[in-house]
Amino acid sequence: MARRIKKSLWLGISLLFLVYYFSDYKRHFIYNDDKTKCLTIWQRASGNCFLIPYPYYWPWKPKTNYIVTKNHRNYFGIIWEPKDSFNYKLSIYNSYQVERLNPLVKVYGNNDSMLLEHNLLDYIDTEKGLREKNEMYTEKKDQYNYKYIDVNRVFGIEIFD
Repeated sequence: MARRIKKSLWLGISLLFLVYYFSDYKRHFIYNDDKTKCLTIWQRASGNCFLIPYPYYWPWKPKTNYIVTKNHRNYFGIIWEPKDSFNYKLSIYNSYQVERLNPLVKVYGNNDSMLLEHNLLDYIDTEKGLREKNEMYTEKKDQYNYKYIDVNRVFGIEIFD
């Protein structure tokens, strides 16, 4: 009898973990071209999105070194090879909160300012909604290993090179 109760308890706990896993475990691992750097995008069922600057598999949120933002109507720009002292640079469209993030990761609240800083854009007029790409945009995008990530998807994310 005790063995049956133990088995039922184990089965119940496993079932609860599986339900949690499939309802709150949408993680995407984004790598740079040579697979030496990783950004974990963890879209939670609560509507929050955690950006963690390394592969993260634990079922609970990290205690430090992450950014929390929203899933809804959000996108990120990432420059994997900034050619300066930072490991990489990240821009976030929506509001965000940094939780003791690695100082080698720079975060921008605006993708255009990050692109202007790296000369991927030549000109921007926010009032008219104009953005002019640098004539060397494709070469610079490849040089900096720039990716644009759209998380405003029902099933997953979309990465634009």
